[in-house]
Amino acid sequence: MSTLNLTKTHHMALTGGDYLEAIYDVSTARQETSVRSVDIARSLGVAKPTAHVALTSLREEQLVTQTPYGRVALTPAGAEMARELERFCKAMRIFLANELGTDKETAHEEAGLMEHALSRETMRKWTALLGGS
Repeated sequence: MSTLNLTKTHHMALTGGDYLEAIYDVSTARQETSVRSVDIARSLGVAKPTAHVALTSLREEQLVTQTPYGRVALTPAGAEMARELERFCKAMRIFLANELGTDKETAHEEAGLMEHALSRETMRKWTALLGGS
């Protein structure tokens, strides 16, 4: 259970980045180049129709490809963005936990919140500063 006591205003809707990370994580864990859309939905705790809408948007942005039967794969641009988000979150979790003494669960959750609040350019600079590039 979360140690954070977030107000409703702090809860953010899942973004395309969350879906990219989920695709990356599931495909890496399974050592597959593509994953089923239902597994992405399950990973994020969302309904299949919700995932479908998000995946359609990512397809339009050319960050994922999807077969007619629902297998989803990251494009090179989508994979790079997913790896970039993962590097940032990892660097921030380590910083929050090791440098600030934040407990690991809170550091994990807050790094995810920061990801939503910062531009990609700021995340890149912060990751580089923390040595996570």
